[in-house]
Amino acid sequence: MKRFLLAAIFFAALVLIWEILFRAKIWSPVLLPSPGQVVTYLESAAADGTLAKATVITMRRLLVGYVIGLIMDFLSDS
Repeated sequence: MKRFLLAAIFFAALVLIWEILFRAKIWSPVLLPSPGQVVTYLESAAADGTLAKATVITMRRLLVGYVIGLIMDFLSDS
């Protein structure tokens, strides 16, 4: 329970720091949107299916990159 509580406090602190940085307007909102904007976007993207499509595309790219890395590693060992 203590470990979970520490993890939750750490996550909450990160989100708080993120919100503070957003409100300080150090970076453009395009580069650093607020946590609320991100949640809103993720909810709408999940609802219309674009989040699932983007996740599949990203996983495919990761898999292709991993396989290319394995092949390159295999070829460099021989």
